[in-house]
Amino acid sequence: FAEVMDCASAGETVWALPGVYSNGTMNCSANQDARVVVKENVTLAASGSREETIIEGAPATPENEVSYGCGTGAVRCVYLKTGAKIKGFTIRNGYTFCYLDRDGRPNSGVNGGGIMGVKDQVKCLVSAEDCLVTNCWAVRGGGVSGGVACTRCEFRGNGCTYIGGAANYCALTNCLFGGNARSY
Repeated sequence: FAEVMDCASAGETVWALPGVYSNGTMNCSANQDARVVVKENVTLAASGSREETIIEGAPATPENEVSYGCGTGAVRCVYLKTGAKIKGFTIRNGYTFCYLDRDGRPNSGVNGGGIMGVKDQVKCLVSAEDCLVTNCWAVRGGGVSGGVACTRCEFRGNGCTYIGGAANYCALTNCLFGGNARSY
């Protein structure tokens, strides 16, 4: 995805062919990589169904895992920059960086194991439509976090350490939920 996103211009739609996208990473913050970073005002859309077009993250390695797959080296699925959109994918097995705080609890400023948007706690600056977000974990917002407007998305089996197993700081319209959890 890195080469395609580098070439995409604002207002364009990048179409992804059916397949499992589970290799390569793109940097989205000091401690966090994502499988895909969608540029400002670009739409990433699946050309097949969400069952056959999958973006897959990765947990931290066992020696670096701090909590539920989160830790150093964990890979988030998608990071959306301002105005970016994602449509029609399965987003699965995304995890975030975290560490143990001085009280021995998992902590980090890295939210959104499945999808993370540009943080704005007042309005949504990015969107996800018709996506299945499953088996994603973060300290906050295991499935999705950071001002994402989610429409017709399904959240299954996501979790977090503190707040928002399925979603945190998002607008949710006509979405389905099942089996999402919080560990504390």
